[in-house]
Order: sequence, then structure tokens, then C-alpha cells
Amino acid sequence: MSAPYTLFDEFNCGGGEQDEINAILWKACDTFRGTIDPSEYKNYIFVMLFVQNISDVWLLWSYHRGHFGQ
Repeated sequence: MSAPYTLFDEFNCGGGEQDEINAILWKACDTFRGTIDPSEYKNYIFVMLFVQNISDVWLLWSYHRGHFGQ
């Protein structure tokens, strides 16, 4: 019995050219993305950017508070 096929098997095909890797990753993203209308992507992107900004500000604030006091 052989091992199940995984996405990583595509990377072990020898050449590993960038175009092949990009095509494989794009195909995987399409699979996970489902049927979301492209105009709705901005809703997810803006939320992720907002959360990343909050995280960065919190990290910076906690660093300065720890090193320089209140």
C-alpha cells in the first residue's frame, strides 16, 4: 500500500521551477478559498490588516512600557 498523495509530493518532482510552485500554490488557494466573489476579498484583507496593526501597536507599546516604564 502506498502513502497518500499530498501537496508536498508536487515539490519533490525534481525541477522545482518557480512557475510550477506558483501554479501548485495558486491551485491550493483556489481549493481553500471556495466560491468567494473577488469583490468580497477586501473585507477579509482589511480585517487582517487591522488585526495586524493592533498586534504591532500592542507589541510596541508593551516593549516601550517594559523598557522605559510607564
